[in-house]
Amino acid sequence: MINLRKKYWYVILIVFFLLFPLLLNYFVTRNSVFDYKVAGKPSDWILFWVTYLSSIASLAMVVITWWTLKQNKIQNDSILKQNTNQLDELKRQWKEANTTYLSCSFVKLKNTCAIRIINSSNITASNVEVELENKSEINIPYFDETRKLLSQTRFVIPPHESKDIMFYIRPLSHNNYKGGIEVKITSDDKIFGPFLLDFKEINLVMQDNLVQLIDSISQIKK
Repeated sequence: MINLRKKYWYVILIVFFLLFPLLLNYFVTRNSVFDYKVAGKPSDWILFWVTYLSSIASLAMVVITWWTLKQNKIQNDSILKQNTNQLDELKRQWKEANTTYLSCSFVKLKNTCAIRIINSSNITASNVEVELENKSEINIPYFDETRKLLSQTRFVIPPHESKDIMFYIRPLSHNNYKGGIEVKITSDDKIFGPFLLDFKEINLVMQDNLVQLIDSISQIKK
């Protein structure tokens, strides 16, 4: 029965509107309804019902309009939020694609170790300055000279390229490297770091040299 009403609701609505005037005329032309005296003339009651139903219809239109505006506002707020999130994401992607990012690491360079300054961004890093600080008790050959030279030098590193700085220290067969080198990189007033490059990484970077050194020591002991 419920499914039938849902399926033919428009038919029921049409029948109601067709029968309503007849029912209204029937009730207002009676002298009494269930022993209740009807005041006024039939024309008065017809005017009353017209006014009454018009008021209800007007109120319904106000409620429907309010509800529609509320739903539109919710939908617009949702769309605005989505657009704002998309705009923020586009800004983030643009900033990521157009912002310089520099980092550093130990690398093997011939028979010694070097500090590699890496530009992993999509734009050229200009006016690059590198500051080194020895955070260990190891006496590194030519470290002060290299540090002084770097303070007087500015680099330009293209996108996804690097710049190597010679670093005169070799791997040892025993793990007595303690501390490291602190690297601070500046590019166009943007500071990256400071990065602490641990000396223990040198044996990993220079692994081939370390194996050769251990073999040489073993041969001497024999």
